Parts: sequence; C-alpha cells; structure tokens
Amino acid sequence: AHEIGGSPVYLTQVFQQVEGMPLYRYHLRLRLARALDLVPERADLSGLAQDLGFSSHSHFSAAFRQAYGMTPAEFRKLGIFPIS
Repeated sequence: AHEIGGSPVYLTQVFQQVEGMPLYRYHLRLRLARALDLVPERADLSGLAQDLGFSSHSHFSAAFRQAYGMTPAEFRKLGIFPIS
C-alpha cells in the first residue's frame, strides 16, 4: 500500500469495488482452491491446514465444507483429483 501511495483500508475498499468481494474472501478462495490440488497428495490434513494459513484443522475443514459441500477427508475418499 505504501509503495503505491495508498492506505491499506483504501486499497481494500477499491479491491472490493473492482472484484465484488472483500479481499479476505478472495484470499480464502485462493487457499481453498490450492487445497483441492493438495488434499489428494497430503496425508496430514492438519499440516496442510497450517501450510495454507488456517488457524486449525477444524477451521480448514469448516471452510472447505462451506465452499465445496464436503470435508477435505470426504473429498479425498471420493477420489476426485484435479487434472495435472
């Protein structure tokens, strides 16, 4: 924000106006999209949650369920893996 001469609050407001969602929600979507790629290959979902910036495994699972309708463990069991 400092480098482009704006305050963090102002830039966050501009981001929301342009993208139609708050910056925190956009960042959450990016982390959850990354999780779709990593869940199949990572045995330790708690470690994955921390690597993706979630405060706990339960917070990660709740956010994943809200976004995709199932927990990361349920997603893994289905065997639906992104095409590399």
